[in-house]
Amino acid sequence: METKRRIFINISNTDSTSTKSYSISEMFLKLLLTVPLLIGIAITVSIIYVTASQTNMKDYNKLAEENSVLRKKLVVLSTDLDSIRTKLQLIEQWEDEIRQKNNMDVISKDLREQGIGGLPQIDYSLVSYDSLLSNLYNDILKSMLIVNAKVNYDLQTITELGNVIDEIDYYYRYTPSIYPAFGRISDAYGWRKDPFTSKRTFHRGLDIANQIGTPVYATADGVVKACGNKKFFGRYIEIDHAGEYLTKYAHLNKAMVKPGDSVKRGQIIALMGNSGRSTGVHLHYEVIRNNKNKNPYHHLTLSKNNVLAVMKKK
Repeated sequence: METKRRIFINISNTDSTSTKSYSISEMFLKLLLTVPLLIGIAITVSIIYVTASQTNMKDYNKLAEENSVLRKKLVVLSTDLDSIRTKLQLIEQWEDEIRQKNNMDVISKDLREQGIGGLPQIDYSLVSYDSLLSNLYNDILKSMLIVNAKVNYDLQTITELGNVIDEIDYYYRYTPSIYPAFGRISDAYGWRKDPFTSKRTFHRGLDIANQIGTPVYATADGVVKACGNKKFFGRYIEIDHAGEYLTKYAHLNKAMVKPGDSVKRGQIIALMGNSGRSTGVHLHYEVIRNNKNKNPYHHLTLSKNNVLAVMKKK
């Protein structure tokens, strides 16, 4: 058996008259030296733990404060989104009113809602941190997707509306829509008994009777295509209206425009007369669309709101 090693310690006075001897085992000495080291380590670990705990507490408090601030900001953002949605509804009502005033189809609520369809997107990245914050964030995300879809859809419909209104304005400028002269309608458009031959013939225009020299007006914007004299029409004027309409004014006493002149609706272009094949002072007025004669009576008081209906009748 191995003998345990021991350590002897001798302690003597300075005068060396008295000496005391002590012996301890080597294991006990190691244990005696180890205890303070362990205590020191324990104290050091405790200090590090306490310090780390305090730091973690500060970080936690900071995160809690940040979460509170973030939650408040998200609530404000949610309120702002609701306000935007309300304003979008007002814009849609305004668009519907404009459509009604222009005799256009109003977009139904169901059709507008179809523009914001699709499955909602859910972001789970905040669930592990704060479920309430995650729910609030996803509600706002859903609202943002809806608002974005509505904005895109409304922008599309309003753009289309603007294009149609521009088209109506354009057509209204170049669509005959007023009386070409003041007076009495002496002969209508359609089949009649010819005053010279007594045969049944088709009258392609509208006759308006009045005194000689009565002003004759352009019934829409356009360019004078022809101006001169013909056997039956006498002095006449033809006006081209953007290539779609052509108006003719015949039996004039005097023309006040020449070929190539630009004219505006309501501008005086001639004076009423009795030239050509005529039974009295009157204006013979024709409306031609795409090379086909139309009843001028339907163009005497054509309002801007009715232009869309005329446009559709090619």
